[in-house]
Amino acid sequence: MAIAVVVWLVAATGGCGSTGSVSSPTPPTAVIKVTSWLVDVGGRFQLDASDSTDPKDRELDFTWTIVHPTSQAEFEDHCEDVPAEICTHNDDDPCSDDPNTFCTSNADCATGTCMINAGTTSSECSTGKCLVGKGNHSSIATFIGDVPGPYSVRLLAESSRANDVATMVLDTYPSLFVVGSLFAFGGTQGAAIGEFADAASFAAGATRGVSNPATGNILLAVPGAGLVREFDYRDGSVVGTFGETAAFSSDPVALAFDASGRLFVADSDGRVQIYDGSTGLFIRTFGDVAAGGESVSAIAFSPVTGNLLVVDGAAGKAVREYDAAGNLVGPLGATGAAAGVAVDLAFADDGTNDLLIADGDGDVIRCASDGTGCSSFGSASSVLQAGGPTAIEVNPSDAAPSAKVLIADSVLGAVVGCSGDGATCGVFGETDSISSSFSDVLFAPPAVPTTTTTTVSTTSTTVTTTTVP
Repeated sequence: MAIAVVVWLVAATGGCGSTGSVSSPTPPTAVIKVTSWLVDVGGRFQLDASDSTDPKDRELDFTWTIVHPTSQAEFEDHCEDVPAEICTHNDDDPCSDDPNTFCTSNADCATGTCMINAGTTSSECSTGKCLVGKGNHSSIATFIGDVPGPYSVRLLAESSRANDVATMVLDTYPSLFVVGSLFAFGGTQGAAIGEFADAASFAAGATRGVSNPATGNILLAVPGAGLVREFDYRDGSVVGTFGETAAFSSDPVALAFDASGRLFVADSDGRVQIYDGSTGLFIRTFGDVAAGGESVSAIAFSPVTGNLLVVDGAAGKAVREYDAAGNLVGPLGATGAAAGVAVDLAFADDGTNDLLIADGDGDVIRCASDGTGCSSFGSASSVLQAGGPTAIEVNPSDAAPSAKVLIADSVLGAVVGCSGDGATCGVFGETDSISSSFSDVLFAPPAVPTTTTTTVSTTSTTVTTTTVP
């Protein structure tokens, strides 16, 4: 955690020969305490200003502000007697013209207005009423991180004569998406967030997915539709066909971005097309990565060589390697003998860049980046089911050490999370709570590129900025 403090001092001065002096009132000290900062997208941030103080013990008024270029998040309302309880309305707020008619808005009153917060009871509170509309003016503040962070949070603490401002930067941790249902889960604890809005209509039959590093949006290969479909990463609404994929790809089954941000899309017959990662415009044909008797289950780029790696998906087939010109380099090491049925691969992010191969026989195989030195990955085989593994992904968040490697298992009907060394494996969070084909798993990007710059101005005496990792 990095903390930077900048203080502006106002010196006492007097005119020539003057015996008097002028000084500014001593300001309060605004303090933001985070009671829950390890938050997934869709999770709740909890903030506390109760450690803020005033040197004269004057009562402080608080105002919270969220700064984020795309978020629609707002601070939630709380119960008056128990600020930890979140609420939305009172049961007995009366209409101004009829105290016996209760309301939550002016629409509930025949004439007159709804007297918000005039009541005394809310069924959402264990005791007392809800402070409706006061969520950004309480010492306790909460909000839902609806899109990937970072969020800048600003606290203004005011006494009758002076004020102080504290700011804090809060970041979210990536969300996990299951392809088949396009259901979102928290990336650190696997809490169920919900199914994407247009999933039933547009995600059915998708085989693979990837998050676009240029926009953050989710791209799915949909063979039956003969295209790559794009979904908004925030609410899951379908954006449409991605670029020119419908014109140049026939039945896409796998896709991957290279280091320069270009999208490679593989058809079931092995033909691979290259598209601009930002616009989806067709660039050129890469080549054919499936000769007679070969197929394509997944593709990925080696972080060591930059070459394209192709997973066949058939029993006893090695991972194939292709250079930048689309030429076959050959089978990758001993991957053919090591995995019974290689269906997908990922790369360890512990500095080794080791291959992690999802084995359809119910295991994960770890190899060196060149495909040598392969062995079973920890205890994965004790949890995974025979015929179950379909996909594998490495969790980009270091906040989930027990779920660093995630494997989709269609027979188990869940995503299995393993520690980075494979020593511990188990069902990840609530991923066993949905009905899905579990054809792939992917993460939303930890950060989404933006060109929007927001500046928070302040005239307070002291500004404290805290960055939470």
